[in-house]
Amino acid sequence: MDNKELNKFEKTMSERLSSFIDPKLYPKYEVKRGLRDIDGRGVLVGLTEIGQVNSYIVKNNKMVPVAGSLTYRGINIENIVDGFLKECRFGFEETCYLLIFGIFRAKKNLKILHNYFLNIGRYLMILYEIWYLKCQVKV
Repeated sequence: MDNKELNKFEKTMSERLSSFIDPKLYPKYEVKRGLRDIDGRGVLVGLTEIGQVNSYIVKNNKMVPVAGSLTYRGINIENIVDGFLKECRFGFEETCYLLIFGIFRAKKNLKILHNYFLNIGRYLMILYEIWYLKCQVKV
């Protein structure tokens, strides 16, 4: 796919995704936006031991909203990212492994996972190009 086709595709997808949702619909259907309820509490998105979102703390028996934090398997996401950046580690692959198996792996194992994701990505690009070319054919 050349740059002209890619730009056309990106423009089309951008136009499709930039729709407007009437703000009145959120309270009507009790839809939560972001990680907070209307009263400032965190929104429960599921029951899991894998990830946790904290949007408030309890101080003097009162709920106090905070900026929020995300933890995976008990490790703050900021600490995970800092480690990747400082040590030039495979961030995406390492986080996937942590979420799936509950532990971090040696760099050697992560290289295997990294190559696996690259191969999946190449396969998906081939499928996308086949789909894109098929859509260009006039019926």
